[in-house]
Amino acid sequence: MYGRPLPPPPPLARATRTEEAVVAALTAAGVPPPPPPPAGAPAPPPAVAVAHARELAVVRDADRLDAMGAVGAARTFAFVGATGRPLVEGGAHFGDKLLRLVDCLGTAAGRELGRRRHALLEGFAAALSEELAVGDEV
Repeated sequence: MYGRPLPPPPPLARATRTEEAVVAALTAAGVPPPPPPPAGAPAPPPAVAVAHARELAVVRDADRLDAMGAVGAARTFAFVGATGRPLVEGGAHFGDKLLRLVDCLGTAAGRELGRRRHALLEGFAAALSEELAVGDEV
């Protein structure tokens, strides 16, 4: 709908530095890891991230939600302006990434907030597209 689909998240074969930092913070806060799988169940992927998968989903959602909504739109255009790129590149970023983030949220609370922010982004992207098109007609 908004360009090519985002690739699936990478397998949990190796934890990222962010995931390792989250796991370290959770461990330091006394949050216990989930119990081991029952006997005979397949072993989980060999990653530090598996120990706190729910907490990491919250952190990933927070990162994605940070890019969505009014603040995400403002940051997009601040970056475009700071790097001297044309305004239309900021608009393209909406379709290339921002409008697809709603499908990547992993928690119920993240999806609920994401739907509201997504609607804001859709309205803004439509208005921007309309205004840029008027500029082409003049």
